[in-house]
This record gives sequence, structure tokens and C-alpha cells, in this order.
Amino acid sequence: MHNSINNFLARATIPIRLTRLLPFAKRRLYQQLKALIALRKRYPSLRRGNFQRLLADDTNGHYVFARTLGEEKIVVAMNAASHQQNVEIPITPLQWENGRVVHNLMDNSRYTVSGGKLTLSLPPWSGAWIG
Repeated sequence: MHNSINNFLARATIPIRLTRLLPFAKRRLYQQLKALIALRKRYPSLRRGNFQRLLADDTNGHYVFARTLGEEKIVVAMNAASHQQNVEIPITPLQWENGRVVHNLMDNSRYTVSGGKLTLSLPPWSGAWIG
């Protein structure tokens, strides 16, 4: 009986369709991590800049901070919720003027500062590095 249970578990643990996706998922995760590491190497503020919390909202799952080093300022925003959310980030501490255009360092999408805030639409369980 013990062998029959082990045989069942060996066959039933991962569906075949999922096993075909695992190498793709690992490759994608590896590529994303590699891109983040490259950004960290490219921008000194991400390694040794000052840390400043801009927004922490446990209720909605938002966390946003800035890393600054001299004139280099990067905003890191995270959405730890299971659904897409718009996040309004108060950026007056960074002294970014209204109308300033900033870019997502991961996908080069553009955002404009308005009313002392930066508004991002973040997919579930995601983040953005803005500079």
C-alpha cells in the first residue's frame, strides 16, 4: 500500500501543463532579476543613496520610498495587493516641479508630476522604479 501512495503522489503533484510552464517562468524571473540588478548598478542612489519613505498604506498595500544621492532621485513604488491600483505619491520632498516628466526605469513609460504628486497605475503584486 505504501508504494501505491508514493506512486500516486509522484504522478499527481504537478500537472503536465504546469511542468511545461516552469522553465518559462524561471527564465522570465531570471530576466527580471537581471534587469533590476543592472539598474541598481547603473544608478548609484539605489546602492548608497539616502532613503526617504514617501507613502506607506497598509490598508491598500502600497509602499513607496525614494533613494537620493546628489541630484539623482529614484522613486520605488510597490503594490502588494491582489488587484491593480492607482497610487498617488506625494513627491514634494523630492522638489520635483509640476510638469516634470519622469520615466519608469523598467519599461520606459512616462509620467508627469502634477499638483505635487505622481500618479501611477500599478498591476497586482508589482512595482515601479521611477526616475
